[in-house]
Amino acid sequence: MYEYIDDVSLTACNNAGITNYNTENNIKVFPNPVTDKLNVQANNYEPTEIILYDLSSRKLLQQTFINTTTINTEQLAKGMHLYTVRNRNGIIKNGKVIKQ
Repeated sequence: MYEYIDDVSLTACNNAGITNYNTENNIKVFPNPVTDKLNVQANNYEPTEIILYDLSSRKLLQQTFINTTTINTEQLAKGMHLYTVRNRNGIIKNGKVIKQ
């Protein structure tokens, strides 16, 4: 005996039951614009790194921290700078900061 089934479709499942936590929302880089101190909050207790670049992608400074850090930005030139925040799993946030 055979049964025929008609009108069957397959659709992609995005999560497959796995919760994806967006770690980018847990990273705060402030104030923006910055004058002399840049604060970074990662709200985690694992080694995290922030790297500041100029617009030519030249690395200006790199600092590893756990949970929070304050970076002295007095030596940076005025203007726009790029940053990357990453942990052992890779990049978790990219952004721009203005130095006044």
